[in-house]
Amino acid sequence: VVGGFYFWEKGSEDNPQTSGFVLDTNTAIFGDAAFVGVLQGLGFPANLAAQFAPLLAPSFRATNPARYRLVVTPAKLVYSTTSESKSIYGQFTFYPGGRDSGASVTAGGRYTWDDKSIVRAQNGAAPLVTAERGNASFSKFTWNVMGRYEFNPDVSVYARVATGYRSGGFNASDPVVAGSSVIPAFNEETVMSYELGLKTELFNRRLRLNVAGYHNIYDDLAIIQPVLTGTGTFQSRITNAGKVEYTGIEADFLAALNDNFSIDGSIGYVDVKYKEFIAGQPVNPADPVQNIADFANPGYTSPFTANLAFNAVFPVGGNGMELRARVGYTHEDGKYSFNNSISSPFNEQIKGDDSDMVDAQLVLDKIPLGKGEGRLMVWGKNLTNDHNLVRGIAFGPLGYAGGIFNDPRTYGVTVGFKY
Repeated sequence: VVGGFYFWEKGSEDNPQTSGFVLDTNTAIFGDAAFVGVLQGLGFPANLAAQFAPLLAPSFRATNPARYRLVVTPAKLVYSTTSESKSIYGQFTFYPGGRDSGASVTAGGRYTWDDKSIVRAQNGAAPLVTAERGNASFSKFTWNVMGRYEFNPDVSVYARVATGYRSGGFNASDPVVAGSSVIPAFNEETVMSYELGLKTELFNRRLRLNVAGYHNIYDDLAIIQPVLTGTGTFQSRITNAGKVEYTGIEADFLAALNDNFSIDGSIGYVDVKYKEFIAGQPVNPADPVQNIADFANPGYTSPFTANLAFNAVFPVGGNGMELRARVGYTHEDGKYSFNNSISSPFNEQIKGDDSDMVDAQLVLDKIPLGKGEGRLMVWGKNLTNDHNLVRGIAFGPLGYAGGIFNDPRTYGVTVGFKY
């Protein structure tokens, strides 16, 4: 197999944001130390201001008619971007002992070129006098090699080693490089992946069982962190975490009990370890940025997942129409929405709950309609009405966070036609 790929897109955003900060005027203006400045602004000499402030300030605090004031900071983020990606690729499979020997080796490679650009017209309360720009290019050769042995047509094992790549890019609200109008880019992400697996079709192909274990080593893994920019806009920022390792195992099966009933399911477990995460800001600005890998958690990743479903299918009449039913159960361990509690101080509070969902559907399929066919499906989602928290958003720098819960129990009817 040989081929090529080309992709191009252009996008833009015009995003006004208004943030409100609650100011305690008893502290900011009528505190003893702050009131010294107020008195000096009224013409008091420094020594008299320092002398009278502790005497006068308590009275102003006690009679303050509006202690808490909302300070509104309007801001706007306006930018446009372009992205272009090109690649060529190829893959082959070689059978050392011939097609019937059971042994095969598959190898492939891909070279990718990515170009990104951004032009920013506003990143704060007022439009920029000079537009800020960023241009970045990324390229990578990635490859994979897999050895497979087929014991018989129904049982085979394989081992695979592969590399992967995801291009870098721009955060729309990042500050420019000091002394310039250049927007910096975050780095590309790469991975080295190792996988072992077993694939089977057993009992006259009435049971399909597949098992795979993997170990992935990421360099410069792209992660999301919430930040408040210096211009008053709030953004979720992509940054590179350093080295992160994913180790996991997955299994899935499909069992045909008879011609009408079947069961299918899957299970998975993954352990994520941050080896290097250079993101901690030092107390002394002259010191290097700190490695906070010991405080990192995997974002948007459930350690344990599982699902199980029961299926039924019955012919209706003699014209090929079918009645199908499915009831499924899905479990997901609660997952963190962000990767650490330093940049996202509410990360523990907004960690998702364990989720257990039951869905069902009843389908009348292949309904004859002249030269076409129709489909009628009645379905229900989250039948147990699970209201657990599934993910959150931390406006950490602003001092608050929010959460998103499971959709409530939902029913529906879907009608489809094919002709």
